[in-house]
Amino acid sequence: MALQFEEQRVAFSGKLGGSTLREARQLVKELGGIVADPSAEDLDCLILGEAELPLSVSESQLDASLSRAAATGQLRVLSETEFWRAVGRIESAPSQQRYTPAMLADLLGVSVAVIRRWHRRRLLEPVEVVHRLPYFDFTQVVTARQLAKMLAEGMSPAMLERKLQSLVNYLPAARRSLAQLSVIVEGGELLLRRESGLLGSDGQMRFDFQTSEADPEATPVVLGKVIQEIPAIEGDVEQLRQRALELEEQNELAAAVNWYRAALAVAGPQAELCFQLAEALYRLGEVTAARERYFMAVELDSNFVEARANLGCVLAETLEWDLAVAAFEGALETHPNYADVHFHLAAALEQLGRSEEAVDHLRKFLELVPEGPWSDEARRKMEFLSAQLELS
Repeated sequence: MALQFEEQRVAFSGKLGGSTLREARQLVKELGGIVADPSAEDLDCLILGEAELPLSVSESQLDASLSRAAATGQLRVLSETEFWRAVGRIESAPSQQRYTPAMLADLLGVSVAVIRRWHRRRLLEPVEVVHRLPYFDFTQVVTARQLAKMLAEGMSPAMLERKLQSLVNYLPAARRSLAQLSVIVEGGELLLRRESGLLGSDGQMRFDFQTSEADPEATPVVLGKVIQEIPAIEGDVEQLRQRALELEEQNELAAAVNWYRAALAVAGPQAELCFQLAEALYRLGEVTAARERYFMAVELDSNFVEARANLGCVLAETLEWDLAVAAFEGALETHPNYADVHFHLAAALEQLGRSEEAVDHLRKFLELVPEGPWSDEARRKMEFLSAQLELS
């Protein structure tokens, strides 16, 4: 049943992507709400449009008073997608296509490791998780694009995440709406643009805040030091894993690998730890070692579809095409609509001369992802293989 807005004062800020502003306002009135201006002091609900989200807009979407109201629960802040879902009109929202971490990384030109980090830190929240595989929707793609642009402007991932998390403390109701905030990077600081000035991640209005917070220099950790520190952690596997993740985020991959191994030594074989170790080993260039850890992750959890997919990619990289096909097909048995796997399986089948099957998987991929970072390539490849099949 659609959510009612009886006697609630509702305002819209930013351009809507799912309808015109007039239509959205009329819907609020039909649901018993009162349409108000975003600058009104007694708002009950603010809806943030998702059509145009530049980083440096001059008009603020949340001024200081609205931020305080949101933080205290007096004001409900919804993204446009959340609004359409709340009123039972989700079909009116922007494109519902979903992206896996690999597809999102390719779309934005960042590494999969960065996407995983944002996911862990809840800067990106999946709309669905299928056999450990997260899927992100339009709203999260927009947020990720904002984050990627900030990285391109020179802010380090660690600093970006610290400051965004701090801002969320002041705007908890807008956690999934970070993309709608007017966020800029200036002098190494992440700032929220308001009509009254710039709000820093410490919650204070900015006056002369020019100093930049420097990232702490990562200290390489060798295995000997890892062993020395384990007793201090008292066998806490989660702390060991978190330490490995921290080192991986600092690009201290060799040290991260040692900590993952230490965690496995304490906890025994765990699919998730094996997968994370495999990822770090692969980034380190140790493809054969990564291959074995992916195998182990699959052995421990046969439904771990992303581990099967990554295993298939590593096997393809080492030209073990038959094994790669088997890994990809195993992933599809568990998750038939895993678009990435259809794409990679088609490439492996082509290498084995099984072009007709390759075309079938490319066609399935395009059914699942008609528009995406690999869609044009899939169409070209399908047309090429189809033409070859007609000539044979």
